[in-house]
Amino acid sequence: MTVYDLVDKYRIYTAHFNKTEYPVFFEKYRAGADEYFSGIAPESIGSEVKSLVDALEADWNRHRFKFRREAVREDDKLLLALFLAPACIEIGTEVSRAFAEELSMEWNDRFPDSVFRVGSYAQINKGFSRGIKLPWIRTGNEDET
Repeated sequence: MTVYDLVDKYRIYTAHFNKTEYPVFFEKYRAGADEYFSGIAPESIGSEVKSLVDALEADWNRHRFKFRREAVREDDKLLLALFLAPACIEIGTEVSRAFAEELSMEWNDRFPDSVFRVGSYAQINKGFSRGIKLPWIRTGNEDET
């Protein structure tokens, strides 16, 4: 499994982001992420993150129209923020946590108009009980608090 597979094979999972399905799909996603992170070396985190964002950007650029490229980018950002980053936190290794932080920094540097922050599965799942507010997914037009 490659880092790109953590997005490409699971893109449909964002359609299952609701109170009943998210826990089930998150566990399936985490199993795939566990497999990937068991084989990654700490010194390769930066290059893995860069290769992931490069590959995603290449995918988006295959779309002819700008609005479609931006829509696909936002869909991928949701997968990163709702599945990949929380899975990294849940796995709990130094490598996986560092990967999530590095991914957030790389993404926010490249796409300052489409910011995301790392949030845990518990934080996201807790949102279902009190109404969804996702502070780690921002448009970039909002004031920092």
